[in-house]
Amino acid sequence: MRAMRTSISSTLAAGGALLALAGCVALPPAGGGTSTEAVEPAPVIPRWDLLADDIARRLANKTRAWPADAPAIHVVPSGASAFHLGLRSLLVTRLRERGVAVAVEPTGVELRVETQLLQSPGSRRAQLLVSTSLENDGRYLARTSDLFAVPAENVSLYLAPEPVSATVLPLVER
Repeated sequence: MRAMRTSISSTLAAGGALLALAGCVALPPAGGGTSTEAVEPAPVIPRWDLLADDIARRLANKTRAWPADAPAIHVVPSGASAFHLGLRSLLVTRLRERGVAVAVEPTGVELRVETQLLQSPGSRRAQLLVSTSLENDGRYLARTSDLFAVPAENVSLYLAPEPVSATVLPLVER
């Protein structure tokens, strides 16, 4: 798994100091604090806006040479978890801020962000595999995969909500 790309490059303002983040540097969780467990081979999941900005930066760099009349990119909804909904919203915003044309409806050019939560028994952390694919006509135009550590107390943010069950009651006339 170490061979899997685990870098994320973003800039984080903390206490007035800017830290350049790359490689396997542990990033602080969204709620603040620091990571004290160095056993996991992946950085702690960054704030979702930093992840969205990193994905948007990579994509903007890859599409910079596209012709002006190229179809806009449709960011495909990928799940119903708090993470999926928040990341998609942030990603659309960050793409537009970087000048990338984003479509509301499908255009044939799709950006998919897939995640897989990897949990091992007894571990105090899980790992989140985030794969981003730019696709057109059944082909990958670009793809990246990143692996992040997720503290156990935050795992529920990355899971789809439980389905709501309902009971249908017959109407009774009086």
